[in-house]
Amino acid sequence: MEFMTQKERPILAAARNFISDKKYKKAFSCYSLFRFVNTDISEVVKANQNLLMKKIDETDESIKLVMEIPVFGNKDYTIKCFWKIIENSPMDVKIDIIQGPAEGSYLLAWFTVTDFGEKEKITVSDKSSHIKYLLETTRFFDAQFYENQYRPTLDGEDALAHFIRHGFADGNLPARWFDLHMGRDQKISKILEGTNQRSPLPTVQPKVSILVPVFNNAEYLHECIGSIINQTLKDIEIIIINDGSTDQKALDILSSYAHKDNRIRLIHKKNTGYGHSMNCGLLAAKGKYIGIVESDDYIIENMYNDLYLYAEKDNVDFIKADFFRFDHDKSGNLQCYLNTLSDDLSYYNRVLIPIEEKKVFSFPMNTWTGIYKRSFLRENCIFHNETPGASFQDNGFWFQTLCFARRVVFVNTPYYMNRRDNKDSSIYNKDKIFSMHHEFEFIYNKISNHAEIKKKALSAYQFSKYKAYCSSINRSNNESKQDFIAVFSQEFLLSQKKGELDLTIFSEGAKKNLSRIMTDPEKYYLDHCKNPVKMTYYLGVPVDLEQTKNECKVSVIIPVYNEAQTIKECLDRTLSQDLKDIEVICVDDGSTDDSFKILTKYQQIDDRVIVYRQKNKGAGPARNHAISSARGEFVAFLDADDFYPSDDILSTLYRKAIENNVHICGGSFSRLNNGQIQTTYTGTYSLYTFKKECLIEYKDYQFDYGYQRFLYNRKFLRDNNIVFPDYLRFQDPPFFVKAMIAAKKFYSIPLVTYCYRKRSNKIKWTDEKINDVVRGCADILKISRDNSLYLLHRIAVEHLAVDFYDIIFESINRENIKLIELLISANDVIASELLVRSGYQLDATKPKPYLIKPLKHVCRLAANYEHL
Repeated sequence: MEFMTQKERPILAAARNFISDKKYKKAFSCYSLFRFVNTDISEVVKANQNLLMKKIDETDESIKLVMEIPVFGNKDYTIKCFWKIIENSPMDVKIDIIQGPAEGSYLLAWFTVTDFGEKEKITVSDKSSHIKYLLETTRFFDAQFYENQYRPTLDGEDALAHFIRHGFADGNLPARWFDLHMGRDQKISKILEGTNQRSPLPTVQPKVSILVPVFNNAEYLHECIGSIINQTLKDIEIIIINDGSTDQKALDILSSYAHKDNRIRLIHKKNTGYGHSMNCGLLAAKGKYIGIVESDDYIIENMYNDLYLYAEKDNVDFIKADFFRFDHDKSGNLQCYLNTLSDDLSYYNRVLIPIEEKKVFSFPMNTWTGIYKRSFLRENCIFHNETPGASFQDNGFWFQTLCFARRVVFVNTPYYMNRRDNKDSSIYNKDKIFSMHHEFEFIYNKISNHAEIKKKALSAYQFSKYKAYCSSINRSNNESKQDFIAVFSQEFLLSQKKGELDLTIFSEGAKKNLSRIMTDPEKYYLDHCKNPVKMTYYLGVPVDLEQTKNECKVSVIIPVYNEAQTIKECLDRTLSQDLKDIEVICVDDGSTDDSFKILTKYQQIDDRVIVYRQKNKGAGPARNHAISSARGEFVAFLDADDFYPSDDILSTLYRKAIENNVHICGGSFSRLNNGQIQTTYTGTYSLYTFKKECLIEYKDYQFDYGYQRFLYNRKFLRDNNIVFPDYLRFQDPPFFVKAMIAAKKFYSIPLVTYCYRKRSNKIKWTDEKINDVVRGCADILKISRDNSLYLLHRIAVEHLAVDFYDIIFESINRENIKLIELLISANDVIASELLVRSGYQLDATKPKPYLIKPLKHVCRLAANYEHL
């Protein structure tokens, strides 16, 4: 029977020749074919050729299966460990050691089919914790899985012919979770696709790999997978792990999606449970970050685009967001509930270390609301527990990520839709009371291998375990409660005996309840049976999902700190704008006066007012917090003591921005000083006003003050990662300049669009505030230098030499050593050629033609000390 087309025969022949040359007698190694169609890594292969030839004289005809294991840690040491394992193994194993193009080291092991029935995993005797973990706790050796992938074919078609002919065409190739990018080779994919309707292939390393574990759930799959393939971030791979689904309808749905979208890799495996499925997905993933979507949930379309941008900006180990839970009423109407990770806004939108801020361990336990850097997971060997079924194995993964992460960000924008009306969900299973026991045993063993982590994590471990055990008791049937409560008591008594019962983050009520369980578990059981706790799941705060999705025209962002005297006028003038389709986001920055009370009253009166509260961190973080939750097509920034001088400001700016298709649109600036309004300015500050309505190139404008008089397209800010730096002062100009440079142009109108209230009280300049001013000026210097903006460069220099000289001078006299370091760094950024171009006359023969005035003062002080 003819199996190969004319185009396919040369590929098969060439692959066989290659294999024969290298003493591979059977073409069951996917690596061999990968080597053939990806010649660009030939040098990588040669590096291991000598070692390979020493160990493999000739491949046994009986060898039929291939397995790849990504290797963690030191490659050379790992290889030695594996040779030791292989030499002592009773199995007939041939092993090929290679180095992958981007993945580090790999091991390809070939096993005879008969060996699988006798042994499912290799026992490791050496002390390599990474290898020991991978091979002792992970069931890599799944005979049925591998036989299904490389089974002999009907009518005598050999395996390589079947592999080339059918691997892509019927969607099975993406099922190989060890496929080494093979599906991304254009030469072979053109032959095998047979259709132009499939989606474009992803890049070699996708930005995000999205793992979807599936066991049946056919009724939810279209909504789930559809929400993933329609993400605004297109550079993703979607790894669907079918955990032995028995529903043919579910299998047909998965196969259909895999055919339509080449970004989907479909892994078929026998039913081994959620933990093993997720580990297969983690090992298969190639993306820089990893996301998780449960098969009965779905996600909002911009979830991974936003999270990826946030993660890249802050270089995080992982990032998580708020989320929605949802169900349906009796009429089938969607009911949606907002769930926040924390009621304390100070935990959002900043980089933190969870193990140092243990309140994070009290946040809702979930693994699917964010993305994780894949290198972080692999370097710390973070995997799921592989207990059978769906038995809360995400708890262990969640706890590990919090323990090992050093850079974490939480954002208060919800993206994930978590279903709560699937009656088959594991959360409703009353027969798995001991699952939590196994999960926390797994967690304890994991942290015990890291003494410093264990020391820091014990209080969080005990607290999380206590909460999980109490939840298990409330959820379970009475038949198994007594045994579980006895185990509960024994485990915490043992922790106490070992000196590991750290209750520092327990509430007083929790301490009393735990004491009852430890003292008399039998009485606790009897009391619990007499007065059973009705198990209810907190769904969250009811919200109108459509309202949260719908944009308004403008989001006005107002940071507030102790502005009780002026905030009312500010809000009244804003809410009286003739553009009604707005939202006013007020972020109380830890006010100690009546500001927050005033804000909450306005929120009750006008539903366009949204109030957040955070610990005092400054206006920059407050504005960033508001930007992340804003719904406006455009955003405007208003200080709580300032106001809009007329009712048509927002409508005019919005209309002009839309008509002229610009990202930024602004007007003129005014200042209220002792009851007098100033609208004219001289010198550089004449740029506060516009004489005519027109489109302006920023290179022809070059100014860094007065950002409040502009509207900014919110999507433009988000896509360009433009946020306020975390400075106590002078955070506005760097934001403004970055936005203008990214936009390149803006639209101007002569209308006065902002009134700044000059306050009588003086700013209390601390050394930290002054240091931040210098940091901000240095930002402008660098940006202007990199973009050859000579006028802006001169303005930044004059900020330091003139505008802020007095306060810098005072801080230097207070021996602010950090300030001197910052000034030196800022001076190093100055480009003398730009200053000359702006009109400065400098001596080009000097090694450093320009020294800013504050540093000249430092030099004079140093000379005086030297003279003494």
